[in-house]
Amino acid sequence: MSVKLTPHELSLVGKATGLWEKQGMLPSRDDLRLHLKCRENSAGRILNHLKTISSTVSTEELRDFDVAAKKFRELISKKDKPASPPKQSAGSDKVYAVFSDLHAPHFDLDLVSRAVREAKRRGATRAVMPGDLFDCFGFSRFAKFEHVPIQDELAAGTLFLQMLSENFEKVDVIPGNHDDRVKKYFAKFVPPEFMFLVRWNLIDIVSADMPNVNQPIISADGRDVPFLWRSGDLVLGHPETSSKVLIKPVDSFANWLVEWRNILNFDEVKVVGQGHTHRAGGPVMRPDGIAVFELGCLCRLPDYAFDPKLRFHPQQNAYSIFVQRDGKTDLNESRLFFL
Repeated sequence: MSVKLTPHELSLVGKATGLWEKQGMLPSRDDLRLHLKCRENSAGRILNHLKTISSTVSTEELRDFDVAAKKFRELISKKDKPASPPKQSAGSDKVYAVFSDLHAPHFDLDLVSRAVREAKRRGATRAVMPGDLFDCFGFSRFAKFEHVPIQDELAAGTLFLQMLSENFEKVDVIPGNHDDRVKKYFAKFVPPEFMFLVRWNLIDIVSADMPNVNQPIISADGRDVPFLWRSGDLVLGHPETSSKVLIKPVDSFANWLVEWRNILNFDEVKVVGQGHTHRAGGPVMRPDGIAVFELGCLCRLPDYAFDPKLRFHPQQNAYSIFVQRDGKTDLNESRLFFL
């Protein structure tokens, strides 16, 4: 069997072969080569992976990292540049795959790949990531007992977005409270008039070379409401509400949407989905005719789940499919899928 590589190791190989090389916060090609050579464990695992998936690869060939990277690219049939996004389908039907709360790099690549494959098989042509693409652990205000390099987060987030970009016509990403940690961190040290000089938006950084990845912003009364996403009568979001009672957070979210509907200019809201809670449930039909979902998550169980204050509940790994025709969500074809 081939050696299972971590998302970071896969992304390092991808960057070194020109698949996801970027400027700015992400390391350069030379940095990556040096980084891999210094990390003997990762380099050894990658070389073992190459040797086990092809009998034509010799140890002598793989002594040079550039040769190994080139061989890896050939074996996985990757071209010199990222694959183009799929062509947009005709017609007014829209099938959305919703993947929430990845918390890169704290996810299992096999689980995420399975979710993407299943969503495509079920007809999804567009993808939505309603918050917490990144964990941003290093920017957390809470006490830390381990080190998670920001390079690992960027590499894993890039890998996931690249996967979505290559498999779906359009990918919409909205920030969650973990993604916002970066902006809040710099806001403590940088005066407001200078914040525009800080590249705090990690989603922008990693998606710069992915033309079909967007960050749609909803505005109301001259203010941005970045935690919301909308298509027709479907609203998804990442409000920071939680409860020990399943569905209660998204019910509160739906109440808020009804209250602010006129200011938000949401003429019709019939289906509401919420990330953030890491729990999956629904649809539950409210008395006012709004169907609500909690969207689950794609991340691994966090360390703080076993907090002695008993504040957390077991999470559910899940993704969702929402089918729309002329802006109307078909609840007979829209549902959660547990992983």
